Amino acid sequence: MGHTANHPETAITATDTHTMETFIGILAHEIRSQIAAICSLSDIILYNQKMQATEQAECISAINATGYYALNVVENMTATAKYSNGRLDLDPHYKRFHFREWLKQLVQQFDRAVAAVSVKIRIDIANNVPENIITDQVKLGQVLYNLINNAIKFTRPATSINLNISLNRDKQLSFQVSDQGGGIAEDKLKFLFQPFKQLEKGRAGTGLGLYISHLCVTSLGGEITAFNENGGTTFSFFIPLRTEIPSV
Repeated sequence: MGHTANHPETAITATDTHTMETFIGILAHEIRSQIAAICSLSDIILYNQKMQATEQAECISAINATGYYALNVVENMTATAKYSNGRLDLDPHYKRFHFREWLKQLVQQFDRAVAAVSVKIRIDIANNVPENIITDQVKLGQVLYNLINNAIKFTRPATSINLNISLNRDKQLSFQVSDQGGGIAEDKLKFLFQPFKQLEKGRAGTGLGLYISHLCVTSLGGEITAFNENGGTTFSFFIPLRTEIPSV
């Protein structure tokens, strides 16, 4: 009978395997919609013979922005993910950036999606929100992208999605994304931020978007919650308002 070498420092446990599978699922989730958007936009350019030059330029610009967004997400996730005792955590990479211009570009990625269902995204940024903020730009983008994308899926046609941003009394950046999709069953609210939990059976998706949002928000030192109001669901989260980039 042969002998099997035992190397505990390199052994891969079932928990490790599950954690790695979750991480791979996260990466797939985060770039799937971007790849679909790139395919859709390139199809429009290829098969619409009557497209004007200005429309082509808009599509090419959108393809470029979407591609770089997906690349930034993959690079950020692979650089900041860490495993500890079977737990997946993310380390933030902080930078200072112009918040309003960045947000405008992020929301523009949904222009075609909202037009297709006659939905409007209304943005309200309070005057006390600074022009420049310090946070992990990519992770904040992932949270907002996932929440807005979900809102578009579930809100009723010809309604609006509201994105409200303010500085709360604790000097934290507060975000609220509200839809008019009829709300979420109360018994499902407590499971929203667990991995592989889908809001509705039969819908496309992996059930990872809200779990990823929770991971990103907590990595930035914040909290995220969800509740029903005004015939829809509001996702609310906050992150600390930093005045300087933390030292490594």
